[in-house]
Amino acid sequence: RPFTLVSAPAGFGKTILLSSWAQSLPASHSRLCWVSLDEEDNDPRLFWAYVLTALNMQQPERFTPLLKQLQSQPPPPLKDLLIALINLLVGSEQQFLLILDDYQVITEQQVHTTLSYLVEHLPPQLRIILSTRADPPLLLSQLRAHRQVMEVRTEQLRCTVKETKAFFNEVMGIQLPDEAIQEVTTRTEGWLVGLQLLGLSLPERADPLTLLQEVSGDQRYILDYLTEEVLRRQPQDVQTFLLSTSILDRLSASLCDAVLQQTGSQQVLQWLEQANLFVVSLDSKRRWYCYHALFAEALRYRLEQAHSDLMPTLHHRASLWYAEHNQTAEAILHAFRARQWQWAADLIEQKLLQLVTLTWGASQHTLATLRQWLEQLPAEVMGSLPRLYLTCVPMLLEVASSPVLNGWLDAAEATLTASLPTQIPDAPPVMPASEERSEQENLLGIVIAFRAFLRSIEGNEEATFLLCQQALSLLSTEDFIGRMQIACSNQIAFYASSANNARSAVQNGLQSVSIAQAAGQTTVVISCMSAAALYIIGTGQLREAQRLIQQAIELETQLGQRALPEVGYPSLFQAEILREWNELDAALQLVEEGLSLCGQIEMMATLMFVFFGYAVLLRVQLSHGALDAACSTLQQIERIGITMNQPLFLYIYSFYTTVDQVRLWLARGELERATRWAEELDLRERHGTPFACEREEVACTRVLLANKQPDLALQRLEPVL
Repeated sequence: RPFTLVSAPAGFGKTILLSSWAQSLPASHSRLCWVSLDEEDNDPRLFWAYVLTALNMQQPERFTPLLKQLQSQPPPPLKDLLIALINLLVGSEQQFLLILDDYQVITEQQVHTTLSYLVEHLPPQLRIILSTRADPPLLLSQLRAHRQVMEVRTEQLRCTVKETKAFFNEVMGIQLPDEAIQEVTTRTEGWLVGLQLLGLSLPERADPLTLLQEVSGDQRYILDYLTEEVLRRQPQDVQTFLLSTSILDRLSASLCDAVLQQTGSQQVLQWLEQANLFVVSLDSKRRWYCYHALFAEALRYRLEQAHSDLMPTLHHRASLWYAEHNQTAEAILHAFRARQWQWAADLIEQKLLQLVTLTWGASQHTLATLRQWLEQLPAEVMGSLPRLYLTCVPMLLEVASSPVLNGWLDAAEATLTASLPTQIPDAPPVMPASEERSEQENLLGIVIAFRAFLRSIEGNEEATFLLCQQALSLLSTEDFIGRMQIACSNQIAFYASSANNARSAVQNGLQSVSIAQAAGQTTVVISCMSAAALYIIGTGQLREAQRLIQQAIELETQLGQRALPEVGYPSLFQAEILREWNELDAALQLVEEGLSLCGQIEMMATLMFVFFGYAVLLRVQLSHGALDAACSTLQQIERIGITMNQPLFLYIYSFYTTVDQVRLWLARGELERATRWAEELDLRERHGTPFACEREEVACTRVLLANKQPDLALQRLEPVL
């Protein structure tokens, strides 16, 4: 069949089955391409880069150009890439077999969507085998209906009585009577990992039934119990090694030496592999290993039960090793698990500028894990380490909830304010040394600047302006991050609040450009120019906005590369200008290019870039009359919004999408839906900035006009005007 699905829970031998089968293939069989997946491969382009690399290893002259195309800047849309791949395969005389192992780690919908496209259009020259612990969200029912899929499931993978006997005799070297084999097979339900653990747990001439009678319950209990039995049979130094290194996702001799504070880990790893103790080599040179996932989980459980006090120390040692080897994301995660808050703050601070400029190349999965850890930190921890707060904010500002952010702000401000007591006349000095005081004042200024930003997106211009003035009185002249934050806050407050001063908003936007230029941060300059252009477009000065965008694009050219999300940002707003001028095809091409560029770096802070991109795409599609495509884009916008800080989401949603959402409903003839939305608008409590409310009123007016109620529409527009 074109597509084969091997689906069963962990420990049933899926990988062993595929590996053994692949090794048994004759040389004349299809060229084998094997991709072992992990969580980092949720990046769609990284996923397809690995697939193309696997194909390329089999026939470099055919697939190298396509791989280079994927790695080019900007890369092509993935659908175009897959069409090119299909065409290449169709033109080949060779047969290829692609095995995707551990597909259950893939959660990114775009990976599922693109793989589904390839499976649906699979050429005869390619067969795919997918191994997973859970059925993937592919069109399995459609494949079954067309007899295009073969499925291998748990029932086929369970060891039969005959296979259990062969396993114990030939693999484990243990002879058991037939009655015992029958009972063991029934008791373990033919679970291969359970059989292997049982074999490792058995002392010589012991009765396996006696061992199994001591444990009841499902496979989870068998795993925990038998892992303990396996550990007991190992020398003490091996037990220590297994438990201590179970905190690591991947193992190398150097890393294990650091965690255990000893030498000789390479020999231990090789011995464990030879002893079949659930250790797998990840490369041909035996440099990196990993434990079987279930075995590692059971080991960590044993470690936590027996030596919970040791776990923070082990994580701290791992963190130090990762930091020394410039793997900062892993170092930070282990620092959190070690509860070494100050060390975590120091590590994150090393990435502060890269966070602000969106150039830290950590994966989306790693950053999401960091976010989870950060959001779980108690406010008193963040407050006692204000620098940790300040280094985390650029990463989390767009995604953390307002209560979390405000809680951190309150605690950080209280800590810093307490360390800067007001001097009482004639009292002995109690202030910190001058340099230390200056640093603390600057930290307090940054805290207040971020608070000003939160107030600005909530529409409280009076509080925003007061906080900005207060922050400026504390910030050092060299702190470009804090001063840019103030310019940004003022920009929003002027434009989106009852101040209703677009001209001042533009001036503050241009001021942030000057601050970034003075700091020599070209990529940030591009971003600030684009943001200022957004407000200039809002004033109707399209030629002036176009000139500013053109400057940003020229700066982008000077960078000599097109790999940063800021580089895609000017394209998005240039597309909006072209749409206003009715150059729709050019606008569509630009917005698609901009979205592709914005998606190049896996940063949570790029959410706003991507959101604006889809908002512009929605407008272009509406102008094109592509209503189905516009519906899909609106759904994508709403999905992004779920993950964002809600006041910030409401603020940027109001720029385009509130009105365009209603335009789309009306264009599709969904007048009843639009009318219901307008009626509910008057019943619910209104949130967001005055600008957001103004956009809602304009959208409501469109509904009134569609309902042929122009008098009511005029009445509604008067106070808005």
